[in-house]
Amino acid sequence: MNRRTFLAGAVAARASAAGWRMRLSTSSVMFNSLPVEEACRRIAAAGYEAVDLWQGERFKANHLDEALERLGPGGLKAMLERNRLKLCSFTCFYIGIGRYAEMLGVAGGDVGGAIILKKANLDFCADFANTTGLINKTE
Repeated sequence: MNRRTFLAGAVAARASAAGWRMRLSTSSVMFNSLPVEEACRRIAAAGYEAVDLWQGERFKANHLDEALERLGPGGLKAMLERNRLKLCSFTCFYIGIGRYAEMLGVAGGDVGGAIILKKANLDFCADFANTTGLINKTE
């Protein structure tokens, strides 16, 4: 590689990076002692664009259960919209996501282009409870 090739590549890389914008999210487990609504309010106030909602006794995180029981699918979506947050992901260790599939589908999320489908494949969801590994259900 010569100097001209290097400089041409560096200019092209800089030009393509000019349109790039950093997008940040954080996990609700960081606020596991707070109700899901307050956790999301604080996450939004800190400048995050999206949230990863957590559920699991090991981490004392109950935000998905709280959202399901108190807010319901439409309520979670409305609460996220009020806080100008998107749902980027959800974390459920050892319990599976089947119980939350409908709610997560309604709340949706498109951070990074990963749309959560409105009709979750319950076979796939059930695999998350399998602690020995996932089974490919796409075939």
